[in-house]
Amino acid sequence: MLRKYIFGFPPAITSLVVLIFGIISITRKPPKLLYRVFAGFCLTVSIWAFFYSLLYLNDPIYALRLARLGYIAIVFIPAFAFHFTLLFVEIDLKPYVVLAYILSFVFLPISQTSYFLSGAKVFFWGPYPIAGPLYIYFVIFFVIAFLSCVAFLFYSFRHKDSNTPIKYNQTKFLFLAFAIASTSIVDYIPTTV
Repeated sequence: MLRKYIFGFPPAITSLVVLIFGIISITRKPPKLLYRVFAGFCLTVSIWAFFYSLLYLNDPIYALRLARLGYIAIVFIPAFAFHFTLLFVEIDLKPYVVLAYILSFVFLPISQTSYFLSGAKVFFWGPYPIAGPLYIYFVIFFVIAFLSCVAFLFYSFRHKDSNTPIKYNQTKFLFLAFAIASTSIVDYIPTTV
């Protein structure tokens, strides 16, 4: 029983911390679109972490329900990340941003079906959802979005001479953050096993 709490605690803390970052960003003055999109990104990540912290504390039947609730937000993480990155590096690719949000909305109803998550399996850290046949398409979307973020940030901090030292450092650290966050793809491995 203690093991459930050990594995459920870190995502719960992550959920709270990321939510606080989102609240701080949305209260910034003036209220720029950049801050609102970042707040949306934080909210979706916070919801993901919250439902997965609960998921580890339940049996497989409830875990699947909790995972599907989490995916109401998770499907929007790639779109918010991509949109935020483009706003931050000041690159206007509006059609691609619109496409990213459309894909998120397409995945939203699919994520609530067995074609997306077909069940749950118990691992040493607790129950975890199992992928359905359409799940791989979301993983591809997620990977493309995050690798695009990494590429745009890398290009921006390596090639833009007009960056101030502060903007340069912000871009470099965002690049590192997204590069590390891109490794979260390993989170999808247990889902597909």
